Amino acid sequence: MNAATALGIAAVTLALTGCGPVGEPTQLSVPDGAIDVRQFHFLDGRAHQTDFTLKVPYPDERAVQHYIKTIGEPWVRCDWAPNWDSHLDGTTTPMHTVHQQMHVWINRDKQRAILVAMRYQSASDCAPKPLNDDQKVVVVEYMGMDVDDHIKTLQLKCPGQVRSNSTQHTDAREALRGASRCAARAGERGR
Repeated sequence: MNAATALGIAAVTLALTGCGPVGEPTQLSVPDGAIDVRQFHFLDGRAHQTDFTLKVPYPDERAVQHYIKTIGEPWVRCDWAPNWDSHLDGTTTPMHTVHQQMHVWINRDKQRAILVAMRYQSASDCAPKPLNDDQKVVVVEYMGMDVDDHIKTLQLKCPGQVRSNSTQHTDAREALRGASRCAARAGERGR
């Protein structure tokens, strides 16, 4: 898990602290071909997670495309980390490379957010692409939260409420381009 992911989870957890259960999660299907599907509630019923694996080669995006088609209005899609990115996961021994992409939808009226994270892992240090076809997908719906605080904390790029949830925003994609975290880390090791 990288720093942005950890910060996001911590921010959501803090935003939900002290709230009681807030209803049932949005009913979302999983894409065709999903295996090892699990579903559970956490944060005292204020969050619901569905996770599964797709056997698809990197950089397959069928999971996010499924949710772009499935999650409709009044949900609004926001950019967080919409392009494939790689980083070293130092929380495991030995370290491994994580290749991931993350998307967020918000529903301001219901005070909810949905996170869709797709990731591959490689055993080697800073592998340029995953060495397997195991895409792990995590879909989490956070309920009863301060959506505006969530947007601010994660620095999400969200369109106006009237724009389609499938619109992509080039400004967010451009901001995330550049040297990968692995390239920066590789430079540090060379010192």
